[in-house]
Amino acid sequence: MKDIRKIIAVLLLLGSGLFFSCQDELVEINDETSQFNLSDQAKNLLLNIAKNDGSGDNIVDGASCFEVKLPFSVIVNGSELLIEDEDDYEVIEALFEQFSDDLDELQIVYPVTIIFEDYSEAVVENDAQLAEFAAQCGGENEEDDDIECIDFNYPITFSVFDANDDVSTVTVNSDKELLEFILSIGTNDVISVGFPITFTLSDGSTVTAEDADQLEQIIIDASDDCDEDDDNDFDDDDNNDITAEELIALLQGCEYEIDKFKLGNDSDNKRYEGFVITFGEDGIVRADDGVDLYEGEYAVIEDGDKLYLELVMEEGFFDDINDKWKLHVIAGGDSDNVKLDFRNGKNRIRFESKCKFDDDDDDDENEEEGSDFSAGEVADLLTGCDFQIDQFRLGDEQDDERFAGYVFTFGVEGAVEAASGDEVVSGSYTLVQDGDYVYFTLEMDEPLTDLNDTWKLDEVEFENDGQQVKLKFEINDNRVRFESLCGDE
Repeated sequence: MKDIRKIIAVLLLLGSGLFFSCQDELVEINDETSQFNLSDQAKNLLLNIAKNDGSGDNIVDGASCFEVKLPFSVIVNGSELLIEDEDDYEVIEALFEQFSDDLDELQIVYPVTIIFEDYSEAVVENDAQLAEFAAQCGGENEEDDDIECIDFNYPITFSVFDANDDVSTVTVNSDKELLEFILSIGTNDVISVGFPITFTLSDGSTVTAEDADQLEQIIIDASDDCDEDDDNDFDDDDNNDITAEELIALLQGCEYEIDKFKLGNDSDNKRYEGFVITFGEDGIVRADDGVDLYEGEYAVIEDGDKLYLELVMEEGFFDDINDKWKLHVIAGGDSDNVKLDFRNGKNRIRFESKCKFDDDDDDDENEEEGSDFSAGEVADLLTGCDFQIDQFRLGDEQDDERFAGYVFTFGVEGAVEAASGDEVVSGSYTLVQDGDYVYFTLEMDEPLTDLNDTWKLDEVEFENDGQQVKLKFEINDNRVRFESLCGDE
């Protein structure tokens, strides 16, 4: 009777589709064991979909292998904000983007609870503890196990035939329940999955698996079909509400040069210096420096709410730019003065328009953007010479003579002195790197307190064969420019 009951149960399972156990071999059904094989790959695929994705709140914790449990509070640029759902991360981003030239700060109100990929939890009391947990995660955009580009449409029903020949039915309704169920499978358990199973893909479409082979193939095909966004660049989905047609018009409406280029961790902004890039209406992209001409094809691709620029250059000097680049952000307020910034993982390319525009500061070939400099490089410039202020503006009021006669000396330990005759005014300064930009915080005693602020480095200008430097800092509508006294003719 026992053998008959076991055979009937297995036949029932055969009708439902997918069987798996923890064994690596297919064996016969007998009194001792009843096991069917499922590849380790299939089990791991299910597990990796079920794992908790921690990248959704990277704007808060900077870690993709855990998330902060809702609700919790943060202080963003001095204002406290209650985070109750994922939509509130967009509120943080909006606060960060409210001003383009401020130094964004976020503080977590502790204690908080974090949830790991296996749904276990830990209480975190301070930034140091959070950093310790984050250090155990992989770096930004490093390959990980979890699959984020496809989701199960629950519920899913499983039939379990255990070592005691008992058959039971288990229904799972969430990723957490699925992970717990798979991890609970016994060595001698035989499992069948009730088909059909429906998935939702990253573009919002659905696909259905009718059997075990389809299930595996669908997951494999979708596993790398999206940007898992395992980075801390919170605005990397910002396309500036531009359409594909508008992007094409921008590309074709002007000549460009490549002013930023990065592959992985290696930046080489000068690699394509001197080349003029044109995007023709015939779909041909050309790079010409007056000596060499390189050609290729380009296409603007719209995928959901994202725009991509696909470049296919002929083999040679320019084939390093061959890729499908996602539009990251558009800088510049006017269509005739635009910078198109594209990313693909850690790779970056930025096209700067060569159309004429009215900005007296931007036609000097000796000027470089502040984003080209690190905090350490700016510190070397400041401490390498004495400075004077040759430009100063507060709002609409320009007063370049406001600090005339003061000579500023920046020490390596963060102290600064401004001397004018017998008068010496003391203060302090700090330099902080935030993303691509350097921020310069100045704290001066009276009567120089109008300088006290956190300024963003906007531009660096070199004169007299590089011996003299001018550092222009801005914040909102305010501007200050320090001119070195070294190399001053």
